[in-house]
Amino acid sequence: MSHRPKVTMIGIDAGDIDFIEQNAGVLPNMTSILAERPAQRLAVEPLSGAVWPTFMYEATPDVHGIYHHIQWDAERMRLRRTHPDWLGYSVPFWRPLAKSGVKVLAFDVPFLFRGDSGGAIEIANWGSHDLVDDFWCNDPATAKIVTSFAPRHPMKFEVPVDKTPSDLAEIHDGIISGLSLKTDLVCSLMDQVDSELFLVAYGETHRAGHILWPEPHRNDSQVPATALLDVYKELDKAVGRIADHIGPEGKLVLFALHGMASNQSQSHLSAGMLTSALSHLPGAKGMTGDGFGVIRALRKNVPASIQMAIARAVPRAVRDYVVSRELSAGYNWSQTPMISLDGDLCGYWRANIKGREKEGLVAADDSFLDDIAAEFMKFETPDNQKLVKKVHFPARDWPGARADCLPDILAEWNPDLLAVDAAVHPSGDRVSGHRSTGRTGNHRFVGFCAIRGAPDAKMPKHIKELGALARELLGKPQA
Repeated sequence: MSHRPKVTMIGIDAGDIDFIEQNAGVLPNMTSILAERPAQRLAVEPLSGAVWPTFMYEATPDVHGIYHHIQWDAERMRLRRTHPDWLGYSVPFWRPLAKSGVKVLAFDVPFLFRGDSGGAIEIANWGSHDLVDDFWCNDPATAKIVTSFAPRHPMKFEVPVDKTPSDLAEIHDGIISGLSLKTDLVCSLMDQVDSELFLVAYGETHRAGHILWPEPHRNDSQVPATALLDVYKELDKAVGRIADHIGPEGKLVLFALHGMASNQSQSHLSAGMLTSALSHLPGAKGMTGDGFGVIRALRKNVPASIQMAIARAVPRAVRDYVVSRELSAGYNWSQTPMISLDGDLCGYWRANIKGREKEGLVAADDSFLDDIAAEFMKFETPDNQKLVKKVHFPARDWPGARADCLPDILAEWNPDLLAVDAAVHPSGDRVSGHRSTGRTGNHRFVGFCAIRGAPDAKMPKHIKELGALARELLGKPQA
């Protein structure tokens, strides 16, 4: 017997609406939903790790304070895995619904942490791109259903190193097989677990977008030209199967919280840009934004294949330690006013501010951030193209109570540039670096929402408004 949820929300993690529309002819199920009611583009802040918390907590990043799965801890002066033991969280929008009597099942929503679910059944970290914790499920009977399919999703976790053709083939096959397996599991859960709101996130498109984004501009690309489309075709089958399973009377929401495009990240130049910028500020003379770190040196010199093998063999805590030491070890804080953080797409820098950081050096009320940002804006490519499109000051200028958890400076790179191996400052400083993450695709900050079966529902305009849409479709408009 199928319990057929009243509302089903399918989150296409980092699913790109333009890619879907450009390939409409071979994605019939998603195209059919988009044809019923044109997709609404959704606004999103330029912090890629913030999107799922923003969706869950119905709040912007400066309110919930989350921007990455590993964040800067100002008290410990190091990076730590995002976790509620040191960062407070609001309550995901479905938990109050569950407390009010709505039967809820949430499956693989990234950045979901254990807590009082209010009676909602929650399954996390089975097949997400962002595996922020170990697999868990708060209901033993449901957990048994999940693990009977497979204890681990074949996609595994991402190792940010350059990939060989055999690595890419393994990743491609793991994503495809995992997508099919997850859809089998979704349909089985719908048959065996009673729910009125069923929420599932497909992390496979996130991983595929990063690793399998096509590179038609490169003759030497290792990525098969159709690899990403293969994944979207499998996703389209999944959407069709779920739509058929819930029947025509079930309301279906198809959404993505951000998209993908060719990788425009220049974050491999961030640390060098900071060192150069500091050298041009009179007040920072003799100071540095870099320090010697053994892990940083190893990451630059150990072959990618060895790094991948080691990462897959060690526990997550060891991988976290490596990331933290790579980015935040080896500094003399009395001479370090700012460091460069892992920026994914955008460039992130964190200032060592008095009264906020344990080893604070920079006064919170001076012009340091503006002066550094002005230096960043001066960098160009060797052929005279601007490297930085725009800078933001999230921790300083965004109004939310948790803004100080965010980067101090966020740089949006020039979207017209792909891989850049050098940046030049007007002084003649030349910063060199090679992007070695193995990512051919990276985020663009536009989400989308499409609805089947609710022609009069109010379309959200921002990703934080999807929870309100769920309540409306359930007939529970009051938050």
